[in-house]
Amino acid sequence: MAAAVGHSQKAGDYLEAKQLDSALAEAQTAVELAPASVKAYVMLGDIQKAVGQPEQAQHSYETALHLAQTVAPEYQIGWVETVRAKLAIK
Repeated sequence: MAAAVGHSQKAGDYLEAKQLDSALAEAQTAVELAPASVKAYVMLGDIQKAVGQPEQAQHSYETALHLAQTVAPEYQIGWVETVRAKLAIK
């Protein structure tokens, strides 16, 4: 899990620096290492959106929302609202 956090952070750094290919690779690695991580899927969705992959971003956000609602939901309250906003779900 710690390795996934590192990859997710690197992905965010690359996204800020507009190094989208590197950001996407890091985010994909984070999801592979921690497939139950809401944060990793949200980051992946953000990057997919930035690189013009809206369908893939939608899928990543939907996965993040599902995880936030089912994997220790008592710790995911903030994530549910965040992901719903990205999906424009009221």
